[in-house]
Amino acid sequence: MFEKNGKDVYLIRHGETPWNFSRKIQGQKNPPLTKLGRRQAGAAAGYFSHLRRTDFKIFSSDLKRARETAKCFSEVLHKRILYEKGIREIALGDWEGMTPEEVDFHFDDGFKKWLLKPSRIIIPGAETIKDFQARVKKAWDRLLPKLHDGNTVIVTHGGVITALLAWWLKADFDTLILRLVIDNGSITHVRVSATRVIVMSINSVSHIHHFLER
Repeated sequence: MFEKNGKDVYLIRHGETPWNFSRKIQGQKNPPLTKLGRRQAGAAAGYFSHLRRTDFKIFSSDLKRARETAKCFSEVLHKRILYEKGIREIALGDWEGMTPEEVDFHFDDGFKKWLLKPSRIIIPGAETIKDFQARVKKAWDRLLPKLHDGNTVIVTHGGVITALLAWWLKADFDTLILRLVIDNGSITHVRVSATRVIVMSINSVSHIHHFLER
């Protein structure tokens, strides 16, 4: 059972970027959305317009791909965007801008090793996963008292959503990051009460398929 009077929070992964398309590691680099990415963002925002809910708060990472996605929500929901630097994607240092194959070539099969146990890999210039998780938790703790009593949209990144889910579900981050898909433009819905966070759905993308098929 879950509390009927909880606050609904919707975690949105930003739309596609050119680096998503070309399989480049983004981290905290700042590519914009592609044309498809803007359509994904519009489809996600449009989903909320059909819910007939008008009371929202919108929070967003300050990276460009999240800001552009959040702008679609701002236009549809007629709410301003509040930015939170703490929900940026994990910083991946020297790997940023490379494909997995390039990482393996330049860093002694680094990506292949990462796929076995991400938290054990030290990437030059990057955040450790432990530090990243701590940053995301602190950001959530800052956002928690600011959540709307009804509905809150948080536009962020796949790694951030995975870190939050690992914390809420008491799951291993390495396992989730390797086995859980968080698609561009997807919606992950949680309900927040005074005592706990209930995960309602993860990586919902039906709105995108419906929009793109029209």
